Amino acid sequence: MINEVYVIIGFVSAIVGIISFLWYLYEKKFPFRKLSWRFAEKAAQKIADRMVKDNFSPTLIVGIGRGGSILGAMISGCLGHRPLLVIDRKYEWKESGRLEDIIFFVDVPASFLNRVLLVAGEIHSGGTMKFYYNYFKSLDTNEIRKAVMFFEEECPVNVEYIGIKSSKKNILMPWVFSKNYMRADRKPQKPIVIKEKPMLTLYLVRHGRTMYDNDDRFCGISNPDLTEVGIEQAISVGKFFRSVKIEHIYTSKRKRAVETAKIIQSLNPHTELIIDNSLNEMDFGKWEGLTRNKIKGIFPEEYAKWESDPTNNPPSGSEDLNNVLRRVLEFLQRLEKKYIVGKNRYIACISHKTPIRLLICHLSGLPISLYRQYNVDNGIYIKIVYDGERWNVERDGQEKS
Repeated sequence: MINEVYVIIGFVSAIVGIISFLWYLYEKKFPFRKLSWRFAEKAAQKIADRMVKDNFSPTLIVGIGRGGSILGAMISGCLGHRPLLVIDRKYEWKESGRLEDIIFFVDVPASFLNRVLLVAGEIHSGGTMKFYYNYFKSLDTNEIRKAVMFFEEECPVNVEYIGIKSSKKNILMPWVFSKNYMRADRKPQKPIVIKEKPMLTLYLVRHGRTMYDNDDRFCGISNPDLTEVGIEQAISVGKFFRSVKIEHIYTSKRKRAVETAKIIQSLNPHTELIIDNSLNEMDFGKWEGLTRNKIKGIFPEEYAKWESDPTNNPPSGSEDLNNVLRRVLEFLQRLEKKYIVGKNRYIACISHKTPIRLLICHLSGLPISLYRQYNVDNGIYIKIVYDGERWNVERDGQEKS
């Protein structure tokens, strides 16, 4: 009987030894564990269920980084969809450790700052989560809670909602595709340097102020002179372009635009001035030269329809908005062919309110019926950049020189 017990013990020990050896080999060959998307789904549901039990209903979910964005979207879906803000992170390595920063700061409406849920894919040192917690605290957020899919047990930061807690550091998240993924406590040996591609930069400038602007008159094909303020605006833009080193100045043929362009050229004598009719303001037809108040009195019904839907209700006898946009886009296409992107190029373009608004609206992916949401004052410039494939609006608001 005793011999049989020894045999059984020896047999079990042999099996345990074989399993241990196989596990050792597995650990060597596959040092990382990867959580599944199914696990991420369960973690999101678990976190959402906990929040419901706690009677915590977020008015805003903030996804931090890649993992936080994905998990935050899943939690939002579990809760019947809540407002989701995605903010990526950036950091710089110093001898003292990693310094966190935010790629961009967001002006969050106060109504969203009642109950904020910060979501991260994983937490190790907790530095990123603390940074974002302090940032939203500075925005006078009423209540902030935190959620994470993977929580490392040694982390000193308190997190209310956790998908999985472990002391292991070799766990890969579902959204991580590389085994060389750098953890929070690993400093990359060589920074990745991204070589910037040459760009064609175009500065869209609205002409300086005229008396028609002072009187709020519709000014398309009319040719009023620049006022003293308009001249000063042109001078200011011209001084700015000294630092940019523009090559050419394109302008519409209207007098106010040409005057603005010539003042800019006088301060940048190395440039060439080119008149291009594609940049002209639209013809306002029967409204041309009339003040807004007078138009409301003479054409009340027509003006009301134009206010509600300018695309389908143009002023009588005016140029169609789609045609204005078409000619401006054709102008861009000519620039693409002329200035093949082999080095950085800088061009100034003096145009008018309607063409600039329509172009920015189009490049921003919005229907042109919304073009009037862009406020384009006299003497401002808007920067758009062509990277060899598409135009991007780098400054979609007004930027004074």
